[in-house]
Amino acid sequence: MGVFKKKTREINMKEEQKKDKDKRDRSIYLKLWRTRNKERIKIYNNYERKIKGRFSNYRQNGFSVTEKDFYLLLEKQNYCCGVCGKKFPRKIDRVKNRNIQLDHCHKTKKVRGILCSSCNVGIGMLNEDVSILLKAIAYLKKGRL
Repeated sequence: MGVFKKKTREINMKEEQKKDKDKRDRSIYLKLWRTRNKERIKIYNNYERKIKGRFSNYRQNGFSVTEKDFYLLLEKQNYCCGVCGKKFPRKIDRVKNRNIQLDHCHKTKKVRGILCSSCNVGIGMLNEDVSILLKAIAYLKKGRL
């Protein structure tokens, strides 16, 4: 019985050593890649590209929303989520603040408004179906008794 435990321990140690070696190899590879691709990394990390890229993504996906349109819509909604009323900051950092979502109809591709990510995900999870939303409301009301 003691021999079996010793063999198992040796096998486990070899596996651990192999994992450590794999981690070191990966680390070396990443350092080498970073030194060879400094310009590429600089472009990727470009702050302005990320901000403007967010609005260009809206245009690529079939929404004709510019940054100006986005802020006009946000102002029209009084800088709040269209569903729960959560307040948004007046100036939005689109890179850091992913909590603000552009809501749209998936069938018509028309923009409905701006929501917080929780409300946007909730509507999406219920398949944007009003009858399911009404059933969910009834369910929640029934549970309050």
